[in-house]
Amino acid sequence: MVYIIAGVVLVVILAFGYIKYTSAGHRKYLATLAGAIQALRRVSADEARYRPFMAEDAELLEPREHYEAAVRELAGHGFTVLGDRVEERADGTAAGVSRWFVDGSGSVFGWFALIRGEPVKPVMLLFSESDAGAFFATLRGGSTLSVAQPPTIHKAYCEWDEGLARQLEHQRALLSKASNVALRRVESIEDAVAAVIRLRRSVTSWRARQSPALLLRLDARSVLEDRFEEVGPELIEFMSSSAARAPA
Repeated sequence: MVYIIAGVVLVVILAFGYIKYTSAGHRKYLATLAGAIQALRRVSADEARYRPFMAEDAELLEPREHYEAAVRELAGHGFTVLGDRVEERADGTAAGVSRWFVDGSGSVFGWFALIRGEPVKPVMLLFSESDAGAFFATLRGGSTLSVAQPPTIHKAYCEWDEGLARQLEHQRALLSKASNVALRRVESIEDAVAAVIRLRRSVTSWRARQSPALLLRLDARSVLEDRFEEVGPELIEFMSSSAARAPA
């Protein structure tokens, strides 16, 4: 959830930044974009932190109607709610509450949460993991922007208003690529949380094996997408020179 929030911030910067980049203020835009990417990189490197939901966390569920609507939608597609977890930021403060669920096969699971703001944005992740360490994830709502991730992660995306049925179609399409691969079964919220933590650790491990220069280029390409050829070279140069000037 924390990672998706950082991605949403980048979406805003990129959308606004096209004007900045094509004007005299483009260097200021590059600095803003570089700072947002660095924040996304830091969040990506953080260990995922989840703790049990407690009575004093009740206000984090507001507005409750979003959670209640998600439960109804999930039940209508054969999912069972496993429980709630509070995700914590690196400083120990609560980022929000995720409601976890699993399908009847135990091989498709995930969470629902809210991104705070005006308006509140609902987000749902469907997730599967193979015994071989591949991950399949379909995000609905939120932002697809991310720093570079290993090729063992297969992703899809749909808008929130497309609905859970469409999200399931995307997830099944991803899983069709793993037709001969055994999928891990989830039977509890602890199993589901452990799988997401394994995903985050696999990303951290893979990124640590890349050279700094290559990783910067991969991150810039991943974030900028079809604008990489336009903005990427100057952004990479800006971030590389900024890193060189930073105190040791």
